[in-house]
Amino acid sequence: MSIRVSLLCTVLLSLTGMGCSDTNHRGTNSTTGATSTDGNDSSGEDVIEAKDLSFTTGGTSGEEDSSNSDSSTDSNGTDSSDTTGSSGDDIETPQDTTEPDTVAPKPDTIKPEPDAGPNPDGTSAVKAKAIYDVKVTSDVKYGTGVINTWSGKDDTIIDLLLDIYEPVGAKGTKKPTLMIIHGGGFVGGQKDQKQLVMFGEFFAARGFVCFSVDYRVAKDEGLLPGNWPFEAAAIAPEMKVTQFKALYPAGRDVKAAVRWVRENSFKYGLDTDAIAAMGGSAGAFLALMLGTTEEDDYKSEVDFQSDPFLLESYLNNSSKVAAVIDLWGGTALLDAVKFIDGKERFDKTDAPVAIIHGKNDESVPFTEAEEIKAAYEKTGVAFSFHPLDAGHGAWSSKIDGKNLAQVSFEFIAKHLNLIVE
Repeated sequence: MSIRVSLLCTVLLSLTGMGCSDTNHRGTNSTTGATSTDGNDSSGEDVIEAKDLSFTTGGTSGEEDSSNSDSSTDSNGTDSSDTTGSSGDDIETPQDTTEPDTVAPKPDTIKPEPDAGPNPDGTSAVKAKAIYDVKVTSDVKYGTGVINTWSGKDDTIIDLLLDIYEPVGAKGTKKPTLMIIHGGGFVGGQKDQKQLVMFGEFFAARGFVCFSVDYRVAKDEGLLPGNWPFEAAAIAPEMKVTQFKALYPAGRDVKAAVRWVRENSFKYGLDTDAIAAMGGSAGAFLALMLGTTEEDDYKSEVDFQSDPFLLESYLNNSSKVAAVIDLWGGTALLDAVKFIDGKERFDKTDAPVAIIHGKNDESVPFTEAEEIKAAYEKTGVAFSFHPLDAGHGAWSSKIDGKNLAQVSFEFIAKHLNLIVE
């Protein structure tokens, strides 16, 4: 029997202070063993010293790397060549096996020194090198999702969680933010994927606050709007029907996560005008969606009676981001909402994007990257284009001799107009 009426009552009681949910997450502090029972707090905190940060770029979850070459183009047409790694995991069959790491040269680090402080307007400068120790807070609740809605099961709910990477000792009330979104073909994946941890540590050690987000995938059977198009073969032929159905709750969740971040900007000292998003594979589909769709997309299609937890997701806040790192992603989330209303999502208001994609990708075709590039050329919004001689999941790639974290950092700093010291 559906529980949507009772869910609505629960949310309304919570919002009026007359009641509260009993679905709080419980976890253990990874350092002290202390426990937390507040669903909005962490289940664990850890501090990584800047001098101990080492970054690996080898593939996991079935990915295999090999050295090839790539070329790069930014929106003014310049090219470059270097070496890259390739891998060939299948978006439809994510693996849990772990391959040996390929360790990239360790980025330069220097002994932490006192921060010179923020600029007069409170904006924090980011650092060119790893200055800060990194505090990691795991499993912070940012929302609630309805699940088990596709196959006749009783509806139920889950906590939606994220991990936070903070620069220890960084001053300023306007730190830039990076939203990190995992891949997994919309059927799996998790926020603590090794390569994403590396990105979180890399950016936080240089002054960003990073939020790595979990979201509902196909097995969760998240709630769908009544007008959701099921013509997956026509819209996204590389996807199975279950993957295509999972696009909506995933998009709804990551937008809710961005709104949650803006709501908590004072707590974490964030510049809400300097939020970027990155992801690999499915995560890149979602990051591109954040940078290009309209505010009501993946929000207004389901009403409060069907999904009362929308009321908890700070609907008055924006879910827009100001820059996107697209690692072998595609346009399916944009195509789906366009199929519903016929409106093109690419326009002059989109966030600048760095498009990084293997030419030999058999999971998300390279033509997806070319389509994104063509759309940005048409709108005139800034982009950079980096075709790799690689397959899917080429985390070990180098562009102009730089690993993907460094390339991403430079692109984001440029397009967020950050001061780099």
